[in-house]
Amino acid sequence: MTTPTPTIFLPYHALDEVIQRGLRADQPAAAEVVPGTLYSVTDESNRLERSDGAAWALYAPTGGAGGAPDPHHATHEPGGSDALVDVAWTDAPNIFAADQTVDGDLFVTGTVNPLTDAQRDQINALTGEEGGARTLMSSSFVSGLSLRHDEAVARGRIACGNYDTQTYQPLAFEVEALEVHTGISPASRVEHVRVHPLGGVTVGEGAEHDTDPGLGMIKARGLDGTPLNATQLLSGTVPDARLSANVQLKPIAAADLPAHAARHQPGGTDALTALDAGTITTGTLADARLSGNVALENVANTFTDIQRLASASFPRLKFTKTDQAVDQKDFELINVGATLYLQAVNEAGTVASGSVALDRVGNLFVSNAVYERSRSAAIGQWTAYTPSIAGTAGSLSGGTRAASYTEVGKTVLVNLEFTAMTVSGMTGAIITVTIPQVIGVVGGSRVATTLAYHRAGVWATAVAYGLSGDSHISIYAGTTGFGDATDLYLWGQIAIPIA
Repeated sequence: MTTPTPTIFLPYHALDEVIQRGLRADQPAAAEVVPGTLYSVTDESNRLERSDGAAWALYAPTGGAGGAPDPHHATHEPGGSDALVDVAWTDAPNIFAADQTVDGDLFVTGTVNPLTDAQRDQINALTGEEGGARTLMSSSFVSGLSLRHDEAVARGRIACGNYDTQTYQPLAFEVEALEVHTGISPASRVEHVRVHPLGGVTVGEGAEHDTDPGLGMIKARGLDGTPLNATQLLSGTVPDARLSANVQLKPIAAADLPAHAARHQPGGTDALTALDAGTITTGTLADARLSGNVALENVANTFTDIQRLASASFPRLKFTKTDQAVDQKDFELINVGATLYLQAVNEAGTVASGSVALDRVGNLFVSNAVYERSRSAAIGQWTAYTPSIAGTAGSLSGGTRAASYTEVGKTVLVNLEFTAMTVSGMTGAIITVTIPQVIGVVGGSRVATTLAYHRAGVWATAVAYGLSGDSHISIYAGTTGFGDATDLYLWGQIAIPIA
Protein backbone atom coordinates (compact mmCIF):
# COMPACT_ATOMS: atom_id res chain seq x y z
CA MET A 1 0.00 0.00 0.00
CA THR A 2 1.30 3.38 -0.99
CA THR A 3 2.05 5.74 1.81
CA PRO A 4 -0.67 8.35 1.80
CA THR A 5 0.28 11.98 1.07
CA PRO A 6 -0.06 14.18 4.12
CA THR A 7 -3.10 16.34 3.94
CA ILE A 8 -2.99 20.02 4.82
CA PHE A 9 -6.18 21.89 5.55
CA LEU A 10 -6.19 25.60 4.63
CA PRO A 11 -8.95 28.10 5.15
CA TYR A 12 -10.17 29.49 1.80
CA HIS A 13 -8.78 32.93 2.45
CA ALA A 14 -5.30 31.38 2.86
CA LEU A 15 -5.27 30.43 -0.83
CA ASP A 16 -4.63 34.11 -1.56
CA GLU A 17 -1.29 33.65 0.20
CA VAL A 18 -0.09 30.50 -1.59
CA ILE A 19 -1.51 31.26 -5.06
CA GLN A 20 -0.81 34.86 -6.07
CA ARG A 21 -0.97 36.83 -9.34
CA GLY A 22 0.00 40.30 -10.46
CA LEU A 23 2.54 42.41 -12.33
CA ARG A 24 6.23 41.58 -12.30
CA ALA A 25 6.90 44.85 -10.49
CA ASP A 26 4.50 43.87 -7.68
CA GLN A 27 5.96 40.30 -7.17
CA PRO A 28 7.25 39.87 -3.55
CA ALA A 29 10.73 38.52 -2.86
CA ALA A 30 10.94 34.70 -2.76
CA ALA A 31 12.19 34.76 0.84
CA GLU A 32 9.17 36.79 1.97
CA VAL A 33 6.60 34.13 1.10
CA VAL A 34 6.00 30.57 2.26
CA PRO A 35 8.05 28.08 0.19
CA GLY A 36 5.80 26.51 -2.42
CA THR A 37 3.85 29.74 -3.06
CA LEU A 38 2.81 30.12 -6.71
CA TYR A 39 2.85 33.52 -8.55
CA SER A 40 1.30 34.21 -12.00
CA VAL A 41 3.04 37.13 -13.76
CA THR A 42 0.15 38.79 -15.62
CA ASP A 43 2.30 41.12 -17.72
CA GLU A 44 4.39 38.17 -19.02
CA SER A 45 1.66 35.99 -20.59
CA ASN A 46 0.62 34.69 -17.13
CA ARG A 47 4.04 33.07 -16.56
CA LEU A 48 3.70 30.79 -13.54
CA GLU A 49 6.58 30.71 -11.00
CA ARG A 50 7.12 28.88 -7.65
CA SER A 51 9.13 30.08 -4.63
CA ASP A 52 11.56 27.66 -2.94
CA GLY A 53 12.16 30.13 -0.14
CA ALA A 54 15.23 31.62 -1.78
CA ALA A 55 14.31 32.27 -5.43
CA TRP A 56 11.43 32.15 -7.90
CA ALA A 57 11.62 29.41 -10.57
CA LEU A 58 9.40 28.62 -13.58
CA TYR A 59 6.64 26.23 -12.60
CA ALA A 60 4.49 24.76 -15.45
CA PRO A 61 3.93 21.09 -14.86
CA THR A 62 1.43 20.88 -17.75
CA GLY A 63 3.85 22.31 -20.28
CA GLY A 64 4.20 25.68 -21.97
CA ALA A 65 4.91 28.97 -20.29
CA GLY A 66 2.23 29.28 -17.68
CA GLY A 67 -0.82 28.01 -19.53
CA ALA A 68 0.43 28.09 -23.15
CA PRO A 69 -0.55 25.18 -25.47
CA ASP A 70 1.46 21.95 -25.20
CA PRO A 71 4.30 21.57 -27.71
CA HIS A 72 2.24 19.17 -29.82
CA HIS A 73 -0.05 22.04 -31.05
CA ALA A 74 2.06 22.36 -34.23
CA THR A 75 0.80 18.98 -35.38
CA HIS A 76 -2.70 20.46 -35.63
CA GLU A 77 -1.68 23.46 -37.83
CA PRO A 78 -1.85 23.35 -41.65
CA GLY A 79 0.81 20.89 -42.88
CA GLY A 80 1.08 19.15 -39.49
CA SER A 81 0.72 15.41 -39.04
CA ASP A 82 -2.69 15.88 -37.43
CA ALA A 83 -3.86 19.12 -39.14
CA LEU A 84 -7.31 20.39 -38.34
CA VAL A 85 -9.70 20.39 -41.32
CA ASP A 86 -12.62 22.64 -42.27
CA VAL A 87 -11.12 25.42 -40.16
CA ALA A 88 -10.39 28.96 -41.43
CA TRP A 89 -7.03 30.30 -40.30
CA THR A 90 -6.41 34.01 -39.84
CA ASP A 91 -2.66 33.73 -40.49
CA ALA A 92 -2.65 31.16 -43.32
CA PRO A 93 -4.28 30.76 -46.77
CA ASN A 94 -7.77 29.22 -46.81
CA ILE A 95 -9.65 27.51 -49.63
CA PHE A 96 -13.42 27.24 -49.31
CA ALA A 97 -15.10 24.50 -51.37
CA ALA A 98 -18.61 25.60 -50.38
CA ASP A 99 -20.59 28.86 -50.31
CA GLN A 100 -19.58 31.21 -47.53
CA THR A 101 -22.00 33.68 -45.92
CA VAL A 102 -20.83 36.91 -44.32
CA ASP A 103 -23.59 38.18 -42.04
CA GLY A 104 -22.39 41.76 -41.79
CA ASP A 105 -19.79 43.98 -43.46
CA LEU A 106 -16.82 42.36 -45.23
CA PHE A 107 -13.62 44.38 -45.11
CA VAL A 108 -10.58 43.39 -47.19
CA THR A 109 -7.51 45.19 -45.89
CA GLY A 110 -5.07 43.52 -48.29
CA THR A 111 -5.06 42.89 -52.03
CA VAL A 112 -7.50 40.55 -53.75
CA ASN A 113 -5.10 38.61 -55.99
CA PRO A 114 -5.68 36.23 -58.91
CA LEU A 115 -5.57 32.49 -58.23
CA THR A 116 -2.35 30.67 -58.91
CA ASP A 117 -2.41 27.77 -61.34
CA ALA A 118 -2.24 25.35 -58.41
CA GLN A 119 -5.18 27.07 -56.73
CA ARG A 120 -7.16 26.98 -59.96
CA ASP A 121 -6.52 23.26 -60.26
CA GLN A 122 -7.92 22.69 -56.80
CA ILE A 123 -11.27 24.23 -57.73
CA ASN A 124 -11.24 23.34 -61.46
CA ALA A 125 -10.90 27.02 -62.40
CA LEU A 126 -10.15 28.09 -65.95
CA THR A 127 -6.65 29.40 -66.72
CA GLY A 128 -5.57 32.29 -68.89
CA GLU A 129 -6.77 35.39 -66.97
CA GLU A 130 -4.66 38.39 -67.82
CA GLY A 131 -2.07 39.55 -65.33
CA GLY A 132 -3.39 41.92 -62.69
CA ALA A 133 -7.07 40.92 -63.08
CA ARG A 134 -9.04 39.98 -59.97
CA THR A 135 -11.01 36.78 -60.54
CA LEU A 136 -14.40 35.75 -59.17
CA MET A 137 -14.90 32.07 -60.07
CA SER A 138 -17.97 29.86 -60.21
CA SER A 139 -18.45 26.57 -62.00
CA SER A 140 -22.25 26.54 -61.94
CA PHE A 141 -24.49 27.64 -64.81
CA VAL A 142 -25.67 30.73 -62.93
CA SER A 143 -22.37 32.38 -62.14
CA GLY A 144 -20.79 35.74 -61.52
CA LEU A 145 -21.27 38.51 -58.97
CA SER A 146 -24.66 39.29 -57.38
CA LEU A 147 -25.32 42.70 -55.79
CA ARG A 148 -28.11 42.50 -53.23
CA HIS A 149 -29.95 45.73 -52.56
CA ASP A 150 -32.99 45.88 -50.25
CA GLU A 151 -33.47 49.68 -50.02
CA ALA A 152 -36.85 50.55 -51.53
CA VAL A 153 -36.24 54.25 -52.19
CA ALA A 154 -32.72 54.25 -53.67
CA ARG A 155 -30.86 52.46 -56.44
CA GLY A 156 -28.00 50.02 -56.18
CA ARG A 157 -24.69 51.18 -57.58
CA ILE A 158 -21.45 49.82 -59.00
CA ALA A 159 -18.77 52.51 -59.07
CA CYS A 160 -15.18 52.48 -60.30
CA GLY A 161 -13.33 55.17 -58.41
CA ASN A 162 -12.50 56.67 -55.03
CA TYR A 163 -15.42 57.91 -52.92
CA ASP A 164 -13.11 59.89 -50.61
CA THR A 165 -11.49 61.99 -53.37
CA GLN A 166 -14.53 61.83 -55.69
CA THR A 167 -12.37 60.77 -58.64
CA TYR A 168 -13.59 58.07 -60.99
CA GLN A 169 -12.13 55.96 -63.78
CA PRO A 170 -13.59 54.09 -66.79
CA LEU A 171 -15.02 50.63 -66.12
CA ALA A 172 -14.29 48.01 -68.79
CA PHE A 173 -16.40 44.89 -69.40
CA GLU A 174 -14.63 42.25 -71.51
CA VAL A 175 -17.46 39.94 -72.51
CA GLU A 176 -18.92 38.28 -75.60
CA ALA A 177 -22.00 40.48 -75.33
CA LEU A 178 -23.27 42.80 -72.61
CA GLU A 179 -26.91 42.29 -71.62
CA VAL A 180 -29.01 44.50 -69.35
CA HIS A 181 -32.00 42.79 -67.75
CA THR A 182 -34.80 44.17 -65.59
CA GLY A 183 -37.29 42.35 -63.41
CA ILE A 184 -36.90 39.36 -61.12
CA SER A 185 -34.54 36.63 -62.35
CA PRO A 186 -35.26 34.14 -63.70
CA ALA A 187 -39.08 33.99 -63.74
CA SER A 188 -39.87 37.44 -65.12
CA ARG A 189 -36.43 38.58 -66.29
CA VAL A 190 -36.59 40.65 -69.46
CA GLU A 191 -33.52 41.58 -71.47
CA HIS A 192 -34.00 45.19 -72.51
CA VAL A 193 -30.58 46.28 -73.79
CA ARG A 194 -27.82 44.26 -75.46
CA VAL A 195 -24.41 45.49 -76.62
CA HIS A 196 -23.36 43.07 -79.37
CA PRO A 197 -19.82 41.80 -80.07
CA LEU A 198 -19.47 43.98 -83.21
CA GLY A 199 -20.41 47.15 -81.35
CA GLY A 200 -24.09 47.48 -82.22
CA VAL A 201 -26.81 48.11 -79.63
CA THR A 202 -30.34 46.69 -79.65
CA VAL A 203 -33.13 47.88 -77.37
CA GLY A 204 -36.16 45.65 -76.94
CA GLU A 205 -36.67 42.02 -75.98
CA GLY A 206 -36.63 38.51 -77.36
CA ALA A 207 -35.94 38.18 -81.09
CA GLU A 208 -35.29 41.91 -81.34
CA HIS A 209 -31.79 41.13 -80.06
CA ASP A 210 -31.03 38.43 -82.64
CA THR A 211 -29.35 40.74 -85.17
CA ASP A 212 -26.32 42.93 -84.48
CA PRO A 213 -27.00 46.26 -86.27
CA GLY A 214 -23.25 46.93 -86.59
CA LEU A 215 -20.62 49.14 -84.99
CA GLY A 216 -22.04 52.39 -83.67
CA MET A 217 -25.61 51.57 -84.75
CA ILE A 218 -28.66 51.42 -82.50
CA LYS A 219 -31.69 49.34 -83.33
CA ALA A 220 -34.79 49.93 -81.24
CA ARG A 221 -38.52 49.95 -81.65
CA GLY A 222 -38.71 53.72 -81.84
CA LEU A 223 -35.92 53.77 -84.44
CA ASP A 224 -37.17 50.88 -86.56
CA GLY A 225 -40.82 49.95 -87.18
CA THR A 226 -42.51 52.59 -84.99
CA PRO A 227 -42.85 56.16 -86.44
CA LEU A 228 -40.64 58.73 -84.72
CA ASN A 229 -42.14 61.64 -82.76
CA ALA A 230 -41.04 64.80 -84.59
CA THR A 231 -40.55 66.62 -81.26
CA GLN A 232 -37.44 64.47 -80.77
CA LEU A 233 -35.72 66.00 -83.82
CA LEU A 234 -33.67 68.81 -82.27
CA SER A 235 -30.89 69.14 -84.87
CA GLY A 236 -29.84 68.00 -88.32
CA THR A 237 -31.82 68.14 -91.60
CA VAL A 238 -34.67 65.91 -92.74
CA PRO A 239 -34.08 64.72 -96.36
CA ASP A 240 -36.61 65.97 -98.91
CA ALA A 241 -37.65 62.39 -99.60
CA ARG A 242 -38.88 62.06 -96.03
CA LEU A 243 -41.21 65.06 -96.32
CA SER A 244 -44.92 64.81 -96.96
CA ALA A 245 -46.20 65.43 -100.47
CA ASN A 246 -48.05 68.41 -98.95
CA VAL A 247 -44.72 70.20 -98.38
CA GLN A 248 -43.84 72.62 -101.21
CA LEU A 249 -40.10 72.56 -102.00
CA LYS A 250 -38.09 75.63 -103.05
CA PRO A 251 -37.97 77.37 -105.44
CA ILE A 252 -41.72 77.87 -105.85
CA ALA A 253 -42.75 78.80 -109.33
CA ALA A 254 -45.17 81.72 -109.64
CA ALA A 255 -47.69 79.41 -111.27
CA ASP A 256 -47.61 77.24 -108.15
CA LEU A 257 -48.51 80.08 -105.79
CA PRO A 258 -52.08 80.20 -104.58
CA ALA A 259 -53.98 82.76 -106.62
CA HIS A 260 -54.95 84.87 -103.59
CA ALA A 261 -51.35 85.25 -102.25
CA ALA A 262 -50.83 88.61 -103.96
CA ARG A 263 -53.79 90.08 -102.10
CA HIS A 264 -52.02 89.53 -98.75
CA GLN A 265 -48.75 91.16 -99.78
CA PRO A 266 -48.01 94.88 -99.14
CA GLY A 267 -50.23 96.94 -101.45
CA GLY A 268 -52.67 94.06 -101.97
CA THR A 269 -56.38 94.40 -101.41
CA ASP A 270 -56.15 92.22 -98.30
CA ALA A 271 -52.65 93.00 -97.04
CA LEU A 272 -51.66 91.34 -93.79
CA THR A 273 -51.73 93.61 -90.76
CA ALA A 274 -50.83 93.28 -87.07
CA LEU A 275 -48.20 90.64 -87.76
CA ASP A 276 -46.56 88.96 -84.77
CA ALA A 277 -42.97 90.29 -84.64
CA GLY A 278 -41.90 86.84 -83.43
CA THR A 279 -42.27 85.60 -87.01
CA ILE A 280 -39.50 87.92 -88.23
CA THR A 281 -36.30 85.92 -87.88
CA THR A 282 -34.04 87.35 -90.62
CA GLY A 283 -33.37 90.63 -92.40
CA THR A 284 -33.35 94.18 -91.01
CA LEU A 285 -36.34 96.40 -90.28
CA ALA A 286 -36.17 99.89 -91.77
CA ASP A 287 -35.95 102.74 -89.24
CA ALA A 288 -39.25 104.06 -90.53
CA ARG A 289 -40.95 100.85 -89.42
CA LEU A 290 -39.80 101.28 -85.82
CA SER A 291 -41.90 102.87 -83.10
CA GLY A 292 -41.25 106.48 -82.18
CA ASN A 293 -40.25 105.19 -78.74
CA VAL A 294 -37.14 103.54 -80.20
CA ALA A 295 -33.97 105.64 -79.79
CA LEU A 296 -31.76 105.76 -82.91
CA GLU A 297 -28.00 106.26 -82.87
CA ASN A 298 -27.75 108.67 -85.81
CA VAL A 299 -30.45 111.21 -84.92
CA ALA A 300 -31.26 113.44 -81.96
CA ASN A 301 -33.53 111.73 -79.44
CA THR A 302 -35.93 113.29 -76.95
CA PHE A 303 -36.71 111.31 -73.83
CA THR A 304 -39.92 112.28 -72.05
CA ASP A 305 -39.48 109.98 -69.06
CA ILE A 306 -36.77 109.18 -66.53
CA GLN A 307 -33.88 107.16 -67.97
CA ARG A 308 -31.79 104.91 -65.77
CA LEU A 309 -28.35 103.34 -66.15
CA ALA A 310 -28.37 100.35 -63.80
CA SER A 311 -25.51 98.00 -63.03
CA ALA A 312 -24.38 95.89 -60.07
CA SER A 313 -20.79 97.06 -60.62
CA PHE A 314 -20.12 100.64 -61.86
CA PRO A 315 -22.85 102.25 -64.00
CA ARG A 316 -21.23 104.75 -66.33
CA LEU A 317 -22.01 107.06 -69.22
CA LYS A 318 -19.21 107.86 -71.69
CA PHE A 319 -18.85 110.95 -73.90
CA THR A 320 -16.53 110.60 -76.91
CA LYS A 321 -15.22 113.40 -79.18
CA THR A 322 -14.17 111.31 -82.16
CA ASP A 323 -11.95 113.92 -83.85
CA GLN A 324 -9.57 114.25 -80.88
CA ALA A 325 -6.15 112.61 -80.54
CA VAL A 326 -5.72 109.11 -79.17
CA ASP A 327 -6.33 108.94 -75.39
CA GLN A 328 -7.79 112.47 -75.50
CA LYS A 329 -11.30 111.66 -76.71
CA ASP A 330 -13.29 110.42 -73.74
CA PHE A 331 -14.95 111.74 -70.63
CA GLU A 332 -17.11 109.51 -68.46
CA LEU A 333 -19.66 109.95 -65.71
CA ILE A 334 -19.44 107.00 -63.33
CA ASN A 335 -21.07 105.99 -60.05
CA VAL A 336 -18.54 104.37 -57.73
CA GLY A 337 -19.88 103.44 -54.32
CA ALA A 338 -21.56 106.51 -52.90
CA THR A 339 -19.70 109.02 -55.10
CA LEU A 340 -20.40 110.31 -58.61
CA TYR A 341 -17.25 111.04 -60.66
CA LEU A 342 -16.77 113.10 -63.82
CA GLN A 343 -13.36 112.15 -65.17
CA ALA A 344 -11.21 112.11 -68.29
CA VAL A 345 -10.25 108.59 -69.43
CA ASN A 346 -8.01 107.15 -72.14
CA GLU A 347 -8.89 104.60 -74.82
CA ALA A 348 -8.48 101.74 -72.32
CA GLY A 349 -10.96 103.33 -69.91
CA THR A 350 -8.25 104.23 -67.37
CA VAL A 351 -8.46 107.60 -65.62
CA ALA A 352 -6.00 109.77 -67.51
CA SER A 353 -5.94 112.86 -65.25
CA GLY A 354 -7.89 114.43 -62.43
CA SER A 355 -11.58 114.17 -61.69
CA VAL A 356 -14.49 115.96 -60.08
CA ALA A 357 -16.40 113.99 -57.43
CA LEU A 358 -19.71 114.63 -55.70
CA ASP A 359 -20.70 112.56 -52.66
CA ARG A 360 -24.22 111.91 -51.40
CA VAL A 361 -24.11 114.62 -48.72
CA GLY A 362 -23.26 117.38 -51.20
CA ASN A 363 -19.47 117.62 -50.82
CA LEU A 364 -17.68 118.49 -54.05
CA PHE A 365 -14.09 117.28 -54.50
CA VAL A 366 -11.86 118.71 -57.25
CA SER A 367 -8.45 117.18 -57.90
CA ASN A 368 -7.10 120.42 -59.46
CA ALA A 369 -7.96 124.14 -59.44
CA VAL A 370 -11.43 125.77 -59.51
CA TYR A 371 -12.00 128.82 -61.71
CA GLU A 372 -15.04 131.07 -61.35
CA ARG A 373 -16.61 134.08 -63.07
CA SER A 374 -14.42 133.57 -66.17
CA ARG A 375 -11.35 134.64 -64.22
CA SER A 376 -7.89 133.71 -65.40
CA ALA A 377 -6.71 132.82 -61.88
CA ALA A 378 -8.09 129.94 -59.84
CA ILE A 379 -9.84 130.43 -56.51
CA GLY A 380 -7.23 130.73 -53.76
CA GLN A 381 -4.38 131.39 -56.20
CA TRP A 382 -2.37 134.47 -55.22
CA THR A 383 -1.29 136.95 -57.90
CA ALA A 384 1.47 139.50 -57.27
CA TYR A 385 1.03 143.14 -58.31
CA THR A 386 2.94 146.39 -57.80
CA PRO A 387 0.82 149.04 -56.06
CA SER A 388 1.34 152.79 -56.26
CA ILE A 389 1.97 154.39 -52.85
CA ALA A 390 1.64 158.06 -51.95
CA GLY A 391 1.08 160.27 -48.89
CA THR A 392 -1.37 163.09 -48.41
CA ALA A 393 1.50 165.16 -46.93
CA GLY A 394 5.26 164.90 -46.66
CA SER A 395 7.21 162.33 -48.68
CA LEU A 396 7.60 158.52 -48.80
CA SER A 397 10.41 156.70 -50.59
CA GLY A 398 12.72 153.68 -50.69
CA GLY A 399 12.20 150.28 -49.13
CA THR A 400 10.55 147.17 -50.54
CA ARG A 401 6.89 147.16 -51.51
CA ALA A 402 5.38 143.71 -52.09
CA ALA A 403 1.68 143.10 -52.64
CA SER A 404 -0.54 140.21 -53.88
CA TYR A 405 -4.24 139.40 -54.17
CA THR A 406 -6.68 136.54 -54.68
CA GLU A 407 -10.33 136.59 -55.74
CA VAL A 408 -13.05 134.48 -54.09
CA GLY A 409 -16.58 135.16 -55.25
CA LYS A 410 -17.22 138.90 -54.92
CA THR A 411 -14.39 139.48 -52.46
CA VAL A 412 -10.72 140.26 -53.08
CA LEU A 413 -8.10 139.65 -50.41
CA VAL A 414 -5.06 141.97 -50.68
CA ASN A 415 -1.79 141.28 -48.82
CA LEU A 416 0.57 144.23 -48.22
CA GLU A 417 4.17 143.96 -47.04
CA PHE A 418 6.21 147.20 -47.11
CA THR A 419 9.64 147.23 -45.46
CA ALA A 420 12.40 149.78 -44.68
CA MET A 421 10.65 152.76 -46.22
CA THR A 422 11.74 156.33 -45.48
CA VAL A 423 9.04 158.88 -44.55
CA SER A 424 9.36 162.59 -43.85
CA GLY A 425 6.86 165.20 -42.73
CA MET A 426 3.99 162.66 -42.57
CA THR A 427 2.68 163.54 -39.12
CA GLY A 428 -1.12 163.07 -39.35
CA ALA A 429 -0.80 162.18 -43.02
CA ILE A 430 -2.56 159.31 -44.85
CA ILE A 431 -0.80 156.71 -47.06
CA THR A 432 -2.80 155.66 -50.13
CA VAL A 433 -2.21 152.27 -51.84
CA THR A 434 -3.81 151.45 -55.19
CA ILE A 435 -5.82 148.21 -55.40
CA PRO A 436 -5.25 145.67 -58.24
CA GLN A 437 -6.32 147.07 -61.60
CA VAL A 438 -8.33 143.89 -62.37
CA ILE A 439 -10.62 144.78 -59.47
CA GLY A 440 -11.25 148.32 -60.53
CA VAL A 441 -12.86 150.11 -57.57
CA VAL A 442 -14.25 149.24 -54.16
CA GLY A 443 -17.80 147.92 -54.57
CA GLY A 444 -20.69 148.20 -52.12
CA SER A 445 -20.22 150.09 -48.85
CA ARG A 446 -16.95 151.16 -47.29
CA VAL A 447 -14.48 148.64 -45.88
CA ALA A 448 -12.16 149.05 -42.91
CA THR A 449 -9.57 146.95 -41.08
CA THR A 450 -6.37 147.37 -39.07
CA LEU A 451 -2.77 146.94 -40.17
CA ALA A 452 0.43 146.68 -38.14
CA TYR A 453 3.27 149.12 -38.70
CA HIS A 454 6.69 149.65 -37.14
CA ARG A 455 8.71 152.85 -36.95
CA ALA A 456 11.58 154.03 -34.81
CA GLY A 457 11.67 150.68 -33.01
CA VAL A 458 7.99 150.80 -31.95
CA TRP A 459 5.07 148.68 -33.23
CA ALA A 460 1.59 150.27 -33.59
CA THR A 461 -1.60 149.83 -35.60
CA ALA A 462 -3.16 151.86 -38.37
CA VAL A 463 -6.63 151.86 -39.88
CA ALA A 464 -6.99 150.76 -43.52
CA TYR A 465 -10.25 151.68 -45.22
CA GLY A 466 -11.82 152.15 -48.60
CA LEU A 467 -14.94 153.97 -49.73
CA SER A 468 -17.33 152.70 -52.39
CA GLY A 469 -15.97 153.69 -55.77
CA ASP A 470 -12.38 154.26 -54.53
CA SER A 471 -9.56 152.76 -56.58
CA HIS A 472 -7.22 152.77 -53.58
CA ILE A 473 -7.00 151.94 -49.89
CA SER A 474 -6.28 154.66 -47.34
CA ILE A 475 -4.04 153.91 -44.33
CA TYR A 476 -4.33 156.34 -41.36
CA ALA A 477 -2.13 156.24 -38.28
CA GLY A 478 -3.85 158.92 -36.19
CA THR A 479 -2.89 162.49 -35.44
CA THR A 480 0.71 161.65 -34.75
CA GLY A 481 0.85 159.91 -38.09
CA PHE A 482 3.86 158.22 -39.46
CA GLY A 483 6.11 161.27 -38.73
CA ASP A 484 9.70 161.06 -39.80
CA ALA A 485 11.45 157.72 -39.93
CA THR A 486 13.88 155.68 -42.00
CA ASP A 487 12.57 152.29 -40.91
CA LEU A 488 8.83 152.26 -41.60
CA TYR A 489 7.40 148.72 -41.93
CA LEU A 490 3.78 148.04 -42.80
CA TRP A 491 2.03 144.58 -42.93
CA GLY A 492 -1.55 143.41 -43.19
CA GLN A 493 -4.39 141.86 -45.24
CA ILE A 494 -7.44 143.75 -46.45
CA ALA A 495 -10.75 142.20 -47.65
CA ILE A 496 -12.23 144.37 -50.38
CA PRO A 497 -15.79 143.86 -51.75
CA ILE A 498 -16.10 144.17 -55.52
CA ALA A 499 -19.04 144.82 -57.78
